[in-house]
Amino acid sequence: MSDSATAPLDQAEGIAVLCGRLADLGVRFAAISPGSRSAPLALALVRCERIQCVPVIDERSAAFVALGAAKGSGQPALVVTTSGTAAANLAPAIHEAREARVPLIALTADRPPELRGVGEGQTIDQVRLFGSAAGFFDLENGGTEADWASLADEAVAVALATRPGPAQINLALRPPLETVAAALPPGAPQADDDRRAALDRTASEDLPALLSGSRRPLVIAGRDERGGGSRLAAECARLGLPVLADPLSGAFGGATGIALWDPILRCRDWSVARLPDLVIRTGDMPTSKPLRAWLENARSEGAAVIQFDPELARRDPTFSTTHRSESDPVASLSPLSPPTPESGWLGSWLEASNEASEALEPLVGSTEGALSEPAVATGLARSLDSAEVLFVSASMPIRDVESLVPWAPGSPRVLSNRGANGIDGVISTAAGVALASGTRTAVLIGDVAFCHDQGVMTTLRDAEPAVCVVVVDNGVGSIFDILPIASQGDPAFEPFFATPTQLPLEDLCGAWEVPYKLIESPAELEQALAGRPAGPSVLHVRVPREQGHRLRRAAWEAVSERLEPSSP
Repeated sequence: MSDSATAPLDQAEGIAVLCGRLADLGVRFAAISPGSRSAPLALALVRCERIQCVPVIDERSAAFVALGAAKGSGQPALVVTTSGTAAANLAPAIHEAREARVPLIALTADRPPELRGVGEGQTIDQVRLFGSAAGFFDLENGGTEADWASLADEAVAVALATRPGPAQINLALRPPLETVAAALPPGAPQADDDRRAALDRTASEDLPALLSGSRRPLVIAGRDERGGGSRLAAECARLGLPVLADPLSGAFGGATGIALWDPILRCRDWSVARLPDLVIRTGDMPTSKPLRAWLENARSEGAAVIQFDPELARRDPTFSTTHRSESDPVASLSPLSPPTPESGWLGSWLEASNEASEALEPLVGSTEGALSEPAVATGLARSLDSAEVLFVSASMPIRDVESLVPWAPGSPRVLSNRGANGIDGVISTAAGVALASGTRTAVLIGDVAFCHDQGVMTTLRDAEPAVCVVVVDNGVGSIFDILPIASQGDPAFEPFFATPTQLPLEDLCGAWEVPYKLIESPAELEQALAGRPAGPSVLHVRVPREQGHRLRRAAWEAVSERLEPSSP
């Protein structure tokens, strides 16, 4: 090895090697917040033509923008901050990335060790700042070219591991902070997808026998943001397996996909009469409580439950799994022959799906009558095509999208932050999706979640392609209305749980120079969605607070009356 390869690099040269190596490893996006200590990192990345750099003022928003970029592109994305609490503001997105298994890399500038703990401004303990949620790598001055390159290697390896997730590269930087290398190292050819370390994907030995002997097989497809949903849907259609697909799975477009399975499973007699004897699970467990109760019931009756878990995530909150496979589900199913289920098994599910769709259409699919949260979710989903993205906030929006939207082939790709299930950073993440994937994106969000994410509005204003934000404003956090305390007359409920926002949305959008439109009827919503502008926009949909819960109950009752007409 030459002396030049083992000689320590100066700070600027080392940062140039680091940024070049990150680009070599497939990093193509960086959300950068302003700061002095992080200036050499920002300048080096901006000079790297292979990495798209987006300025985001607020660090918390920047982290969610990078999270969205990683979701949208499938590649590791960077968020860059200066030292101190700037880095601490990345925590919500880091934890979301950990739980949702998203390859997010935090590149945090830090003070040198001698300035820590001595009262130096803008200095906190950043060593392993995110605890066990993120891999941690650091380097001080004096590192060789190999040392600096290995930071990128190790962080990307963590981000793209069997279980993907976040990593932190923490760099103690010293003045001068404005100096950058004259040129970045020449780029290596882009790494191929085979850089992802693959598991030994040997199919479960028990699956062929379990499937061939099953009379009531069924698939539950949970959240999968890696793009495998359409392949799974096609394989299940070949095998004749009913698929209860979370919209976040992307597996709802096959011929055996069962739309509106949540209200169907709320029909107790119908669902109990159709307990499966084999359940094949992929991805995360959907939010639906009726589904979870039904699965536990099936397990108690002796059903086998195979969980495909190639990311080693152990997503089994009901503790119902009987067999776990680390193989890819499509690769495991593709060699198998269709089973011989009991007569009418698949047909009864498809018929119930059609009946539920007909029952719900007058309630959530009509442009007449009053606006409601479920109707807005359905109208927005129908206005988008398969080339677009619908990003859905947690809380009630994701529940409406899961329960009451009749997903079908041609529907948009659906994404959401359902790892840690927070309501912060929703618009920021959607902006990252649009920026990194080049896909028109719509956001379904409530007024309280909108309040959590104002720092990204300048980024939203300049984002290409456009992001359309649909704010469903019932004046409160309506999910808390379903809590027992809501009916107990406690004076603390309204200010501390419902948290009325009184949101001056038009004024806020005006201040940020983002186009705004107030929506006051279903027909206006349909017209506004059909004529979405080429640039960013905010559609403000005011709905009565009580209307959403009332309509949800009416929808579930309508489905029950169709499937169980003799039930009391």
